[in-house]
Parts: sequence; structure tokens; C-alpha cells
Amino acid sequence: MEVFHRQVLDSLPGLVFVKDIQGRFIYVNARAAASLGMMSTALLGRTDYDLYAPTFAERYVRDDHNVFTKGQVISSLEEFNLGVGTTSAVYVTKAPFSDEHGSIVGVIVSAIEVPGPVDVLRKELCSAEGSIAPG
Repeated sequence: MEVFHRQVLDSLPGLVFVKDIQGRFIYVNARAAASLGMMSTALLGRTDYDLYAPTFAERYVRDDHNVFTKGQVISSLEEFNLGVGTTSAVYVTKAPFSDEHGSIVGVIVSAIEVPGPVDVLRKELCSAEGSIAPG
């Protein structure tokens, strides 16, 4: 079944990371690894601080901590450091990763690249949210 799951996750158009409670990568799909210029296996056991500039790593770790402590899914539009001196706008969703007993043991991160500058996209998103009537 593990081969099945890996093939499914590797076929997704987005980036998928799974980190343990200490922030170490325990799974990275092929697209996420490629965005960092590394093989998936080379990323296992590393942390955000090993891969990103401190300002990005601190934000990623803080967001992960919020998911761990609150047990809630969070989503945001943000700038993603591709680790090679470039950034991209991404829509990021972080969700708790639980063991078979329901204890949170990590975080699942999904990121989909969005074309355009983050600041412009945020303004458009805010404008669109403000124009949607409550259902």
C-alpha cells in the first residue's frame, strides 16, 4: 500500500510535505523535492532551518506550531522560498497529522503554486471574499 500512496502523492501537481512534531521532514513528494533541487530521500530528517532562509523558516515553524497546539487546519496565501534564491506565490494548507490513537504527531503541508505576485493576489482575494454574500 505504501507504493500506492507514494505514487498518488507524487502525481499531484502541488507540493506535499509531512513533518513530525520536531519539525523534521518524514515525507516529501517528488514535486516538492524538485522545487528544492533535491531528492526526496535527501530531505528526510531535515528541518525548515536546514532548507530556508531564517525569516521563512521561522514563519513555517510558527505556523506548524499553531497546527500542533490547536489541532486545526490553517490555510494562507504566502510567498514560498524555493530554496534556490527565488520565491513563488503559493496557497498553503497545513493540517494535523495524527497517529492511530488520535494524537497529533506532525503536520501535513500542501502547497499549490499560484501565478502572480503575492501582494496583488492577496488584494484580489480580499476583494473577492468581501463581494461574496453569506450563503
